[in-house]
Amino acid sequence: MHSLPGRSLALKCLIVAAVCAAMGGTMIAAPPDQDNDGIKDRKDKCADTAVGTKVDRHGCPVDYDGDGVHDGIDLCGRTPAGWPVDADGCPADTDQDAVPDGADACAATPLDAVVNAAGCPSDADGDGVLDGLDRCDDSPQGAHIDRLGCPFDSDHDGIADGIDACADTRRGTPVDASGCDATPKAGQLFSDGEDTLVLGGVTFESNEVLIVPDSAVQLSHLAAYLRDWPDVRIEIRAYTDASGGTWHNVELSERRAEVVKAYLATKGIDPGRMMTRGMGEGRPIADNRTPDGRARNRRIEIVRVEGSREAAL
Repeated sequence: MHSLPGRSLALKCLIVAAVCAAMGGTMIAAPPDQDNDGIKDRKDKCADTAVGTKVDRHGCPVDYDGDGVHDGIDLCGRTPAGWPVDADGCPADTDQDAVPDGADACAATPLDAVVNAAGCPSDADGDGVLDGLDRCDDSPQGAHIDRLGCPFDSDHDGIADGIDACADTRRGTPVDASGCDATPKAGQLFSDGEDTLVLGGVTFESNEVLIVPDSAVQLSHLAAYLRDWPDVRIEIRAYTDASGGTWHNVELSERRAEVVKAYLATKGIDPGRMMTRGMGEGRPIADNRTPDGRARNRRIEIVRVEGSREAAL
């Protein structure tokens, strides 16, 4: 009774063997499936489908998103139509800006540049160096910049080249917003509404052309004024007392005016800005009969002959 299963199996084998013998002794092979896609070759219209590819009932690859990478091996099976993809079927990003090429309006953006939703780079300060690459992204408009987007400042005054109206300012000099010297200018010498002043303290010995040493202070103030107000031109008028002859006094006063001009030139004042005139003993301002009066009459007057009074103020 326990041998029945074994006999049954043996019987089945005998039957199979008999059938094989009746058919000439050859076993019937299963229909082939060369690409192992589950569709037999005789029905497979695409018999060389890559392994792992999803196929339709005809054995041909399915490509749901139409990107040319078949389902089953497509790692991004829902790529928008028309977008370029890589070998895995995922959207390509040539410039690596995280915006796929299919949606990227600027697909050649430099690496590390900041882009918007359309994949285009921004340049907040408009200096030609893209945000993300610009180390100084708040450069002022018009500034000359280096390849890193930072402004040049040749004279190191804090005002960028390109907007610096005085780009060769000496280091340490205070400057204004345009980059020009903002050192306080010399004070006004002329009274309001006046173009003539007497250089008090600038005197000469009787019948001499040399300036007395005490005159240097006042002449230095005049030189500073002329340096700080370069548009101002002056006439230097020299006067004498009534000692000596008239023509002698005119010649003496002319020489005194030239001495003052020469002194100012040594202080850096352009001689072309200064004219001279010898006034002789004319127009006395004090009594020529007293020593004090004669000393006061030996004087130098400065007349502003050109330049804006408003600027000089």
